[in-house]
Amino acid sequence: MLEKFGFKKAEKPSEKESPLRFRLAFEAMIKACFSKVEIIGRENLGKIPEGKKVIIVTSHATDLDVPAAAYALMKDFNLLVAHQSVQTLLNEPGVSVGIDIIGRNNFFPLEYEGSARKNNKRGVFNPDNIQNFKRYSDENDMTPLIAAHNPSANWQLEKGGLGAVFLAQLMKNAVILPVAVDIKKQVGMAGETLKTLKSRSNATVIIGEPIELPEISEITEVAKRGQFNKIIGTKEKFSEQDKEKFSELTEQSKFVMKKLASLLPEEKRGAYSQ
Repeated sequence: MLEKFGFKKAEKPSEKESPLRFRLAFEAMIKACFSKVEIIGRENLGKIPEGKKVIIVTSHATDLDVPAAAYALMKDFNLLVAHQSVQTLLNEPGVSVGIDIIGRNNFFPLEYEGSARKNNKRGVFNPDNIQNFKRYSDENDMTPLIAAHNPSANWQLEKGGLGAVFLAQLMKNAVILPVAVDIKKQVGMAGETLKTLKSRSNATVIIGEPIELPEISEITEVAKRGQFNKIIGTKEKFSEQDKEKFSELTEQSKFVMKKLASLLPEEKRGAYSQ
């Protein structure tokens, strides 16, 4: 269905793992950036209820959080990694070329505004964009991997976004698998590649217990009316019902962020330190 947007049918690997090309590329990246990566909490994969789909939701305290999480789980799931729509060949050629090398069919662009050059990138909650993300993952039998919040500038968790929890509402029969990444040194930012490569810090990927979120009735209808985009940053009046649905989704985002924070050291929890 999404071929008209330039997506091809994704390569289907054997069993659940991601394609060989994907795995080799991420393994090379992680080995270049880190001296050691410890993965803990793998026993929590066994706690995923049978028959449930999985949404992997990660921290984004550094620009290596998502790659490290993908590396940790690439042999367990055929991953569909959410990336930023502004990571184009013109705006961020290094990232764009990297995606092509790894395999663009295993990536999906989520709407962002701003640019890396101006250091003002931020995610934009676009319900249609998230619905297309779900559709592509469904059509290709893939497991979504999405950051829970905007990229950090200070090695800490930022305020939670709505994309991951809205995706969970759309998928219905799904659990969220929280995955936090703890890089031991203050490295891992895209603008400091040489520093990261020279440092070769140790890192820990922590896989948390799966989370089942309660269904929010009519949430897709509210989103389709565009209420979320209008509510954020405005003082317009909206129906009490729409406000309530929006509030429920926001509370679910906070809940997921607190779960991620609990997996990290106190100094990296940001606003979720208490």
